[in-house]
Amino acid sequence: MQMKEKKKLKLWHGILAIIVSAVILFWISPYITAYIGLYSTPVYEGLMVLACVGIVLIFQGDLKKVFPFQRPKPSRIFGTLFFWAGCYGVTMIISVFMLVLFPEEMTSTSQGLSSYFSSVSFFASMLLVSITPAICEELIFRGVILNSFHGSMNKWAVIIVTSVVFGAFHGSIWRFFPTTILGIAMSYILYETGNMFYNMLFHAVNNAIPIIMIFALEALYSAVNLDELVNEAGTVSTETISYPIGTVGIYLIFGGVAAFLLYIGNHLLHLGGPGYQNGLFPKEKRKILFLLIGITVACVVIGIGLFVYTVFSQQDLIQKILDSAMWIRSIS
Repeated sequence: MQMKEKKKLKLWHGILAIIVSAVILFWISPYITAYIGLYSTPVYEGLMVLACVGIVLIFQGDLKKVFPFQRPKPSRIFGTLFFWAGCYGVTMIISVFMLVLFPEEMTSTSQGLSSYFSSVSFFASMLLVSITPAICEELIFRGVILNSFHGSMNKWAVIIVTSVVFGAFHGSIWRFFPTTILGIAMSYILYETGNMFYNMLFHAVNNAIPIIMIFALEALYSAVNLDELVNEAGTVSTETISYPIGTVGIYLIFGGVAAFLLYIGNHLLHLGGPGYQNGLFPKEKRKILFLLIGITVACVVIGIGLFVYTVFSQQDLIQKILDSAMWIRSIS
């Protein structure tokens, strides 16, 4: 029996996948959540995956090409982790800048996510927030949608368009820009490696880190009885927290190494390939090294400048820092 020839997915297949996924996420999932609660994530994301896989099967797409998986290489695993660290630095700078401009909205979003993470056990949070989205969302966005768009436009147009859609699906303008940048990174990784394992790893790590940090901080607070001390001291209040521009400066200082991390990650992702066989900084790439140094120095200088400006423009800031330091010392 002769098997049917597999067909290349077309642009409109991807648009159809976006529409169906949007209907499930924005119209059907609230009803599922009303019945199941927090554990509804695997259900509606699973429905989105089934719908998108169904589109591939109905239109005779090649599942192996839409969802490419091969045995991962250690160098590319480390490259993915370095690339994530660099992207994390970039998104943190953007997020803290938005926090300075829109403190109430960003704080509310952050508190909502934190309460969501901590409302269930650590392992349940990892399943709901890290593992499930890393698998399901990557199969949808970097699988069906990206594959459908491929060929109808150039590489970077596909990466940007699918990443914008990915950011929009998070349903919040305050999360749109960071998630879009992360989407660009994951799409780039898939393009360069041809293996969905790495962008799934990137996604899982990115979502797991906040969970680990939140539960670690909660354990620390519980161990030192910090919640009561904070309330007694009266030094921390969501109503009085302000985020001066110097906060951006602090993140710029630490984020100055992001360019180096991205470069190292990219090198490891391509290790052994054309142009990546002669070490990290061969002679032909010395200009890139100087550029990276320049970016790092610029970030540090601008970051220090913003912080110093904030200190001198807000006369009570130094006293607040000293008071905070004394308060921390008093409980240590």
